[in-house]
Amino acid sequence: MSGLAIDVPVPATGQVGAPLSCRALFDALFGASVLADDDRPCWALNDGELTIRVTSEADLSLRTAEQQTSPLRIAVSGGGAAVVPGLGGLEASSSSVLRSFLLEQCAVLDHIGINLASAAVSETHWKAFVASVDRSWPVHVLDLPASDVVAIALAPPQEGTTGRGVHAVEIVYDRRAQQSSWHVCARVRSDKAATERAFPAPHGAYKPGDEPYFRSVTAAAGIGVPFYLDLAFAGGAFPRWSEIVAAMGRRWG
Repeated sequence: MSGLAIDVPVPATGQVGAPLSCRALFDALFGASVLADDDRPCWALNDGELTIRVTSEADLSLRTAEQQTSPLRIAVSGGGAAVVPGLGGLEASSSSVLRSFLLEQCAVLDHIGINLASAAVSETHWKAFVASVDRSWPVHVLDLPASDVVAIALAPPQEGTTGRGVHAVEIVYDRRAQQSSWHVCARVRSDKAATERAFPAPHGAYKPGDEPYFRSVTAAAGIGVPFYLDLAFAGGAFPRWSEIVAAMGRRWG
């Protein structure tokens, strides 16, 4: 296994049919799982340079291929929607509803984000891990006003690749968050109004300041970590990652 891997905790006795409901949702996002007959499947993106793997472990984990680098293991306390300021009233949609929407409307994956609560991992360990990622993917830091450091690993799908891909992995070391979480941003074919109709409140919401870009939803799929989808609607103003990095980014280190 090369590159970067994200291990997603899905308890064997999940409350909402996990891991089967999780698999169906992830298949719609990431394509057919690599281990289709395995109870703990994984998905390969960017031709295997990025993998998403369902595990029965209690922690969210990020790993690199470098054996000398210890993984980031982030203790979590169960899934939930109240993981982002302003989304406290968001209610989960069923994985079948989200899967149907994604199969019809998902155009392309954009990025995956991992939000690390600083209480869950030391800053020294985090910096060492991001440095190890940088040896496989070029990591950039975004200089954002009034925000903590954000590391962006840019590995856009290349021409001729055969697998699903993402344009960036966003790793945020958050000194304000009470809970670590992760999200997937997907560009969808539906416009803002149609996306709102598909996920009206309380099953859809906007993070403060993100109203022009995407609508956020969360899944009832038995995932053992707060997880949400950002649906970047057609006609929205969400820029490409290359433009974001050109405007606000610098290389790690």
